[in-house]
Amino acid sequence: MFFSNKIRSYFFATLLLSTAFVAAEHDVLVEGKASAFMPTGDVFKEDFGTSGLFGFEITAKIVGNVYGFGSFDFISKSGQTVFFESASKVYTSNFGLGLKYFIPTSETLDFYVGLGAQPTYLRTIDGSDVETEHQRWGWGGIAKIGAIINLPGSFFVDLFIDYSFVKIDFTTPFGAPIQSADAILNGAIFGLGFGYRFN
Repeated sequence: MFFSNKIRSYFFATLLLSTAFVAAEHDVLVEGKASAFMPTGDVFKEDFGTSGLFGFEITAKIVGNVYGFGSFDFISKSGQTVFFESASKVYTSNFGLGLKYFIPTSETLDFYVGLGAQPTYLRTIDGSDVETEHQRWGWGGIAKIGAIINLPGSFFVDLFIDYSFVKIDFTTPFGAPIQSADAILNGAIFGLGFGYRFN
C-alpha cells in the first residue's frame, strides 16, 4: 500500500500518547491544517500545479520561547504529464520535525519562526504505456513563519507561510531503457490551522 496502515496507526498512537504526557506540564498546541502547496520545481508545477495540502501539527514548549514541533501532512492530486500527455496522479506523505521560536506580542497574538527536517514519501502513477508507477522516500527540510491568534476557550488560529525543499532521487542506471529524473518537491505553502492550546 501507499502507506502502511500499521505504521500509520503506530505513528498516530505515539503522537497521542506523547501529547497527553507533555501537555500535563507544558504549553502544547495541537492543530489541524489546510494549505495550498505552490511548487517551484518545473516538472511538478507543469504536471500538477498548485495542490491542496492537509494534515496536523503538534507544537510543545521546550524552554523559554523555544518550542519543538512534529507534523504530518499529505497531497493527493491528479494531473497530466507534459511529456507523455497522459493522466497522472501524485501522492505524498510528509513528516516534519524541528524547532520553532515564539515571539509573544500580547495575550492574543504570538509570532513564530521555525526550521526542521522533512522526510517525504512520494508515489506517482502515470497512465502512459511507457511508465506506470514510481515510489520512494526522500529527505529535505522546511522553514516556517506564522502567527498564532489565541481565541476564547484555549482555541487558536494559526496563519502560516512555509517553504518546503525536498529532493527525491530517482536515478536509473546508465543505458536503462527508461531514464527517470529526480523529483524536486520544493515549494511555498500558504495555509490556515485551527486547534487547541494546552497551557
